[in-house]
Amino acid sequence: MVCQKNKRIAVIGAGISGIAAANVLKKNGYEVVVFEESTEIGGVWAVAYPQVRLQNISSQYYLSDFPWPFTPDLHPTPTQILEYLRAAVNNFQIDVRLKHKVLALEEQEDSWRVRFQNKDGCHEDTFEYVVVATGQYTQRKHRPITRTCRRNWHTLALRLSRSLAGIALT
Repeated sequence: MVCQKNKRIAVIGAGISGIAAANVLKKNGYEVVVFEESTEIGGVWAVAYPQVRLQNISSQYYLSDFPWPFTPDLHPTPTQILEYLRAAVNNFQIDVRLKHKVLALEEQEDSWRVRFQNKDGCHEDTFEYVVVATGQYTQRKHRPITRTCRRNWHTLALRLSRSLAGIALT
């Protein structure tokens, strides 16, 4: 494990990907804050209609270091997935800030300024890194990260591995 004491990372999105990223980063010594604009974690599962089921099976849909703490259906329901994600956040003590909408990211010389809004108004905080985990089903409502700074990519820009051909990522 690489010790990253005092290095802060903002994760935008508290779906399964944001929670998984926060878990791994925290285990590697980073201080992680997850920003979620909704009132609930879970991404698409928080807004899924009740009859939908996970297309995969439960034994293949979990964080590798946190098995299901209860026995879900073979194809879990949204309620079961949300219960699992809440248990994972609690187990790993992940700092998830619900009803915190990220308004802007501004790159500084060696960090990022994150502007966000919550019930108390608009605020800003500074992080060394930012992970955008807003999901593949989220409509892109923000400006894409430009390629002038080649170390920053939105996951939507990485759909095809050949899109990285000739690009040095540092």
